[in-house]
Amino acid sequence: MKVISIRDKTYVKLKKVKNILRAESFGEAIEKLIEAFYEKRRRYFLELIEKTRLPEEEVEKVEKAIKKIEEREWW
Repeated sequence: MKVISIRDKTYVKLKKVKNILRAESFGEAIEKLIEAFYEKRRRYFLELIEKTRLPEEEVEKVEKAIKKIEEREWW
């Protein structure tokens, strides 16, 4: 377990989001927000691929690259 510091203004916003998400803890709320972030980013890349009409082989390469990025601790 880690302790983080946030501004009071951010705490108030996070508390509201926690209630909206019906999360039992701030950690759970943060996890849900992170999952939503990754899902939105994944959809963005897939839409971009669809718009550019990449060949299936290229799509697979992009999907692998996205997965590698998501597995990194920093980016």
